Amino acid sequence: RLEDALAQFDVRKIACDGQPFDPKSMHAVDVEETDQEAEGTVLEVYRAGYEWKGEVHRPAQVKVARRPTPIFAGGNGKNE
Repeated sequence: RLEDALAQFDVRKIACDGQPFDPKSMHAVDVEETDQEAEGTVLEVYRAGYEWKGEVHRPAQVKVARRPTPIFAGGNGKNE
């Protein structure tokens, strides 16, 4: 496997799926509104990220959860 070969050179795949979004090691390329996951949780990894000797050399590209925008029923659309 590629990860095994890279590990021999201390290159590690960044764990992302289901983790809180980390802007130091991830780029959010998509956002999905959901109430099934906590705000900022990585829902999907589009491209794996890698670090070498503790430094990020390729950030992961990920989809991140966002809470749905509340929709208020009724009213005239003005804040009162």
